[in-house]
Amino acid sequence: MPATRTSFPNRPNSCGGFFSVIIPLLLLALCLLPKIATAGLTIRQGYFWDTDRQEFFIPHGFAYQIWNPPVFATQTLAEVDYDLEAMQKAHANSLRVELVWESVEPAEGVFRWDQADHLISKAEHLGLKLFILIGYQYPPSWFVAHYPEAMARTANGPSPLLNYSHPRAKESFARFIAAVCDRYKASPAIGGWIIGNEFAFYDLWENNPIKNQVGYDEEASLPSFRDFLAQTYGGSIERLNAVWGTTFQSFAEVVMARSYPEDRADHQAIRNSGYHDLIQWRKRTIADFLVAGAKAAKKAAPGQMISYSMVGGIFNGLDPNYTGEDPLIITERCRAAGAPLDFISLNLYSWALAGHELRSLDFGIAKYRDLLDIPLMITETGHSSTETLFPGAAARQTEAIVSSTWESMLSGAMGVHLFHWNDRNNFLATPYPREAGFGVVDQERRPKPKVYEAVRTMFQRMDALPLTRFLPGSRPMEPDILVYWPTDLDLSWNKTNEETASLWGGLRRLGFRPKLINHPLADLGTTELETKAKCLLLPRNFQMRADDLSALPNLLGRGMHIHANLDLPGQFDANHRDNPGWAAAMAKVFGVDVSQTRPAWESGIQPGADWSAGYTPLLLNPTPDGILAQTQPQTIRTWKYWQGVRPASGGTPQAWNETESGLRLGAALVTKEHPLARTALNTFGLGDFIAPASLMNSPGNAPTFAWDTRTTWLGKIYKNFFRIQPRIELTGPGAGYVLADLRRTTDGYLLALMNEHTAPAMVSVRANWFPGEGAAMVKDLLSGDAEAEHGLDRLILRGDDYRLFHITPKLQSRQEEQPQKEKETN
Repeated sequence: MPATRTSFPNRPNSCGGFFSVIIPLLLLALCLLPKIATAGLTIRQGYFWDTDRQEFFIPHGFAYQIWNPPVFATQTLAEVDYDLEAMQKAHANSLRVELVWESVEPAEGVFRWDQADHLISKAEHLGLKLFILIGYQYPPSWFVAHYPEAMARTANGPSPLLNYSHPRAKESFARFIAAVCDRYKASPAIGGWIIGNEFAFYDLWENNPIKNQVGYDEEASLPSFRDFLAQTYGGSIERLNAVWGTTFQSFAEVVMARSYPEDRADHQAIRNSGYHDLIQWRKRTIADFLVAGAKAAKKAAPGQMISYSMVGGIFNGLDPNYTGEDPLIITERCRAAGAPLDFISLNLYSWALAGHELRSLDFGIAKYRDLLDIPLMITETGHSSTETLFPGAAARQTEAIVSSTWESMLSGAMGVHLFHWNDRNNFLATPYPREAGFGVVDQERRPKPKVYEAVRTMFQRMDALPLTRFLPGSRPMEPDILVYWPTDLDLSWNKTNEETASLWGGLRRLGFRPKLINHPLADLGTTELETKAKCLLLPRNFQMRADDLSALPNLLGRGMHIHANLDLPGQFDANHRDNPGWAAAMAKVFGVDVSQTRPAWESGIQPGADWSAGYTPLLLNPTPDGILAQTQPQTIRTWKYWQGVRPASGGTPQAWNETESGLRLGAALVTKEHPLARTALNTFGLGDFIAPASLMNSPGNAPTFAWDTRTTWLGKIYKNFFRIQPRIELTGPGAGYVLADLRRTTDGYLLALMNEHTAPAMVSVRANWFPGEGAAMVKDLLSGDAEAEHGLDRLILRGDDYRLFHITPKLQSRQEEQPQKEKETN
């Protein structure tokens, strides 16, 4: 179809022939209405429900970029036909695709529909569902030329992003979304509209290590910021001054901080900057910009679902580079505006790197599964055969893709799309060569050795089981450990993210099930405490509400153990004001004297010469009669640690921080026993640390050093000192590198085992919920539904292997397999 300008029909000049025209139109509208309302997907029990087929639908397929020249996606229509047919033959039932703004609207008000029409028609013909990205923060070239005032600005100049605060930017963004949704509102191929992707307050493709934040225009952003502050502080500049420690006479005088406050020790400067409130404004601004798109989509296509896709794992580890993309704020603002998101979409990639906890996707999923009240889908995940970030990862593409995909499903995703269908060799000549090799077929569409067949077999198995038999209605087990991550930590969000991710992975490998919470600890009531959660983890909560700090003794009195990692909890509030009674609380709760404490080393703000430059050596020396008595002194490299922490008020030192020359710097781990619960405080990062240089640079370096060290310390704290037994315990050679997942189904359990290492493992499963040998039927779902020969004993997992078992009581299994005899009647 040629490019056309949108227009409206001429208004009729007379009523002649009115009924002869209107009656057929009304009949046509009545015929179309049911199709619009039912020809698509809804959500039931946390999973997609196909309203036409009247059955659950679990998406599995590919993220497929088609017409996006900057990323070398320039397919012809014939190539699109070939690819869609080939993906369907690989048992894909859905795709994540893009309708890029400039490709569809090459000039203002001029729409080129031929490509999109062809794509959607072909998908309809093949029965594929499309989840279509249509919301962009990078506008077309005509918008940049016509409306420079609606483009974002950094502190140093223009940005390629839209200005999220500018009315013109919102209007054009919403108008494009409305046009696309309206055109395809009746198509049965539409699985959902994705109204935005990875929005940030800086250009994600910028090469600078510290990104240039936007919002530094005085026409739209600064007034918006000041209005936000006035709303936040109830119109009282005195209240703002009391929090910031400033002397502004009115909100019109308030300035926007030009850069991140880098000196962590200058708490007054951090407070005066108002940077915490600036982050909150950025989060609200992104959310309200997306609200415009959500409302447009819902109005144009009320019978179709909408979503927003965001980074699921770790995008950047430097605190100044927080994106301002907050799923809670986005979902809340869209719901309040009457255009709620139906599900959240995640772009989530695991790291095929031995020794790193991000080999698992579970934490990236948990950040949304645990904190949002809408389901989630993985819109991008994958591994590259041209990987350059992680040594050895390129060779692991096949096995890592398969295990990551299955893990996503068992962790709670209601669908998965692999990025990408085909390789794009042009990326090899760019600064991003790893982007070239994410495909399962090469650039010429030839199946890549191993990976294509492995993915085809995996998708085929999902259909054959089918997954819809097991996942809808299933639920994860109750948590053992609650992990507290409030918005008070937004100034250190990126490093908190890294630290928590690594702690999470270590706890999961020990068989525990953590769960994230973000509401104030004072509100931690019967809902959480009536679960099986026995412990609260504070991953690095140096910033807390004052009532959070006072809530800690109450939790101990209710029998909940507390583990504080890295930082001394609650020293400051969100704006770096001192919390009253902090030192006394540290003595009372954790048994430490903090009068002489200070951070001895802290990175995470400025980049170093290489990725390891932010880590410094620290010798951990266990006490000879403590819980780590059997552990040898060892040197790690950590991104942060404290010195001067001393045991007091019943605290017991379990290990000391020392220099490599043996100079004692302070306690590394202090424990304390209370009448009903116990506490543990470690003063270094037990999450994000690396091996010493001597080990990293040796020919026989230990790739599992971080895994092993983290498992030892966490195991001693949680299993030995807190005496919490995990719901699943794995034993055997290599069991420490195998992650177990468990879901309760309507008729039993789903148990998954993923080997995160490249070396094989032989594991046996021990669990108090397991009916016992001979009392349960254990089916190996990925090997033809055959009954597992040894049950859950001596299971062999190859490197990067994934095993999935369905466990039901044997009596129930036999009843299901045998037809029931009819009762005799007299």
